Amino acid sequence: MSDDDEWANSAEALDLYDWLSSDEVQNSTPPIARFNKKPVQSAKACDEVGTLDFCTDNTPARILSALEDPNYFKKPVGLMGLINFLFSKDNSDHVVWQSFKPYHANLLAYQIASGIGDGSIADVAMVRECYKTIVTIMQNSVSNGVSELKFGNVTTKTVYHQWVAKETPGEMDNFSLIFKFLRENDTSRQYYGVGKLPME
Repeated sequence: MSDDDEWANSAEALDLYDWLSSDEVQNSTPPIARFNKKPVQSAKACDEVGTLDFCTDNTPARILSALEDPNYFKKPVGLMGLINFLFSKDNSDHVVWQSFKPYHANLLAYQIASGIGDGSIADVAMVRECYKTIVTIMQNSVSNGVSELKFGNVTTKTVYHQWVAKETPGEMDNFSLIFKFLRENDTSRQYYGVGKLPME
């Protein structure tokens, strides 16, 4: 019998266990605070950061106006139409979302996270594609100046750390909410971390 076993069976250990289980201790212990993350919209960007430039009509301004509307997620039909439009081709034959900057990606993340939160968005495939698109936009925003780290024969780029470092806590909460939804509902993919692309 080890010293640990002897102590666990001692009168002192049993007294301690009884005391910890008593009403006195149970009632004096504050309840565990539950932290419920809420979606947070990004602060309005200056013109050069906020401007969308993918065609010559007023469509970019309308898209930006919808994304900046803090309650747009309450119009699920409009939001689904906007999301479908982001995957269509623009005048230069690029997909519309490729014109997005991190500011726009964060606005989209807010709308998706808010829709998940109020139950108006439940389409797993749509949320997955938006999440992948948002993360790709974030990665592309830092990929040019990324430093490389070497570990033996493996070279990695610190893309993830660089774009995450630029996000506010509220913006990361939006990613956390989307990630949690996908991790719980998307059984076709593996998700390894907030803001990381899912494994196919």
